[in-house]
Amino acid sequence: MDYSSIVRADAPGLGGADTTGVLLPPSVVQTLALVGGRVLHQLDPIPVISAVPIQWLGWCTLAPSVIILCWAAWEFYRFKTTTNYRKAAAVLVTSGPFRFSRNPSYVGFLGIILSVSLRLNSGWILLMFVPAALFFHFNAILREEAHLERRFGTEYLAYKASVRRYL
Repeated sequence: MDYSSIVRADAPGLGGADTTGVLLPPSVVQTLALVGGRVLHQLDPIPVISAVPIQWLGWCTLAPSVIILCWAAWEFYRFKTTTNYRKAAAVLVTSGPFRFSRNPSYVGFLGIILSVSLRLNSGWILLMFVPAALFFHFNAILREEAHLERRFGTEYLAYKASVRRYL
């Protein structure tokens, strides 16, 4: 699906090649989803499922999510490019988890939300996954993709054609 009408290179707030135009830090969105879901869960609990194994599944999905997130951050550090959502990428990183996903950090952030919802058996946190995922997609990922396309041109287009957006 083409989202160019939603996120154009000249869209307000998108900036030039030196900025991503992302409005809120992804970590803030993740925190809002987790805290908001936890508060709603405290007020009126909605369990995901009434079974102990679901909590173990939460632990089992948390570790890979954190590993993916840290591995992606390590690759940015290794190539001396920024993890700051407002700054321009210095290098197009295509190694590490970026060989499998163009957005491993967002996969990790969303995996953590999913893991916590399962661990706490909270339907509210699980429901918060949806707006967080939509916000990441439209506010961050599409804007970052437009930024990377402007900044790296055909190199990014070739990478985009060979690696999936998520998993």
